[in-house]
Amino acid sequence: MRRTRSALSHGVRQANRGASRAVASPSLPSTQPWCPLMLAQRRKIMLVEDDAPLREILQVLLQDYPHQFLFAESGSQALAVAASEQPELIAVDLGLPDMNGLELGRRLRERDSKCRLIAFTGYDSEEFREQARQAGFDAFYLKPMELDAMERTFAEIFSALG
Repeated sequence: MRRTRSALSHGVRQANRGASRAVASPSLPSTQPWCPLMLAQRRKIMLVEDDAPLREILQVLLQDYPHQFLFAESGSQALAVAASEQPELIAVDLGLPDMNGLELGRRLRERDSKCRLIAFTGYDSEEFREQARQAGFDAFYLKPMELDAMERTFAEIFSALG
């Protein structure tokens, strides 16, 4: 059975709610050619997410995009991958097991002022958003984030990068 983007977005929501296992078919239909993220030049993007089922869903969900996606499951792994791969965009789950996501953002920003950082979290307050801005994040989103919103965010950032 082939999964649609809507079904996968539902799987992401379920994984974010702490579901023990989210399943996605590896044979996904190609993303619509009108999608700005599909039309953008090839970019290197890292996603930092400690939730293994959600990471697996994202790997399947993003496989049809023309970009190189890198995945890290912890702050320390993200720092190592960022140093060796130098991604242009890094999306960080702020609730990591080994390092506060805000601290990871600060460290990433210190290493590379050109890299764009996106914070993803299940917690929201104006104070938390301000802390993310001060840590160097360019954007702040609540999980679960719909695929269309992720596409628009990435496309806006890539457009600004040129």
